[in-house]
Amino acid sequence: MDSLNLYLIDRKKLIEQHYRTLYHQLNNQEQSLIKPWHEQRRLEYIAGRGFLRMLLGQSMNREGVDVPIRTNEFGKPIVDGDIFFNLSHSGDYVVIAISTVKVGVDIEDTARKKDWKKLLERFFHEEEKKCVQNQKDFYHLWTKKEALLKCVGIGLTQNLDSFRVDQEVIKYRSRDYFFSEIPLPDGICGHLCMVKKIPYQIKNLSEVKFL
Repeated sequence: MDSLNLYLIDRKKLIEQHYRTLYHQLNNQEQSLIKPWHEQRRLEYIAGRGFLRMLLGQSMNREGVDVPIRTNEFGKPIVDGDIFFNLSHSGDYVVIAISTVKVGVDIEDTARKKDWKKLLERFFHEEEKKCVQNQKDFYHLWTKKEALLKCVGIGLTQNLDSFRVDQEVIKYRSRDYFFSEIPLPDGICGHLCMVKKIPYQIKNLSEVKFL
């Protein structure tokens, strides 16, 4: 039976001890990668990648640090087998999806300054433009586009204005994709994209004792 688990992390609720625990979920290559980064970027990576490794480890019955995450030819992180995952972060929030079917997730902090009107003109299908009246409408469709591309896993190999995501089910490259708007805190907009409609609940890891 297929399953989909969605996890929310509010980084404002993490303390130094949490970050130390999550840091030790990273492998040596990942720890070396983030050494030269500024602190905010490091903490963002540690929270996202650390929780991802911890959750994948639980799913695969192994230590998170030992999960063999690799990238496909388009740069998307994957693991071998029947586990699919995706991660998105924006502002103080991280969302992780782990599923038995291909999945993509994208969240956006709607308070961020974005010239959404220029992005709308450049990246949206003509029919999509008719649906966008304000910044909230823009983020609603933008997160669907990002989630779709992350679910497909082929990167930006097609012009964003060449396909539409203004329906809850679309056909893309001869396959059906299903969208679900994620219930998130005020000011955060997000969508899931799946190759199969699966019910899910969102678990707030910031409120769970994991140490």
